[in-house]
Amino acid sequence: MCDVCKSKGLAKTMLNGSKENYSVTTMLYQVFLGKRVEIELCYLHDIELFKKGERRFISTNLEVMPILWQSKVAA
Repeated sequence: MCDVCKSKGLAKTMLNGSKENYSVTTMLYQVFLGKRVEIELCYLHDIELFKKGERRFISTNLEVMPILWQSKVAA
């Protein structure tokens, strides 16, 4: 499940329509200083990340930060 949808309590199937099974794991490099962060995104949020870039995407979706901090920080 998309980490952003999960953090906001959104229904992935309602947002993505026919692409509800689309899921991609992406690495973010500018979220935490010196760390790579792995995040799972649905179709809609993958496009949003591409259009906005990492910094603006995270700043508009701050609800996902606790999820990233707890379980996604890779060395």
